[in-house]
Amino acid sequence: MGESLSRFSMETVGTISSEIPMGYRFLPTDEELVTYYLHNRVFLRPLPAVPIQDIDASDFYSNPPDNLVTSSKREREYFFFIQDENRGGNIREIEDRKGFWKSSEDEIPIYDRDGNIFAFKIYWTYFTHSAKTKRTRKTHWRMQVYRLPVHCYKEQKLVLGRVKRNMDG
Repeated sequence: MGESLSRFSMETVGTISSEIPMGYRFLPTDEELVTYYLHNRVFLRPLPAVPIQDIDASDFYSNPPDNLVTSSKREREYFFFIQDENRGGNIREIEDRKGFWKSSEDEIPIYDRDGNIFAFKIYWTYFTHSAKTKRTRKTHWRMQVYRLPVHCYKEQKLVLGRVKRNMDG
């Protein structure tokens, strides 16, 4: 399933992004990301015309963030539908063992306008470590992962990741 979704996303990126007028920025709120993108994707409804790359969790967590995004001085936020996000724990080691994502451990509920919980968010920070110096360094990469309540998923779990490159990096 993940392979066909990834291929679909990569083939349609040029078409979809050309529908967005020049000068417009994709700056969704938490509620908009969950309602119009994650919720629609999980329930197989059409998405608005902004591409969010599909990626399998094993592919996502086997690469440092620099390898996942297109380098651009203007863009500092990148979005991913991460498939099969069933990993536990608050640390996700990168395959090359030179870095890892660490969570804040607190899952924050996201409320709709009526005050009901309809999703959850968790914050992650990317760290690098050097075998030579045996030091760990916090990087300028941050991620927010959004998920729906467990009862919404029938088969494969899907989350939406918002990866940010802060200004200091």
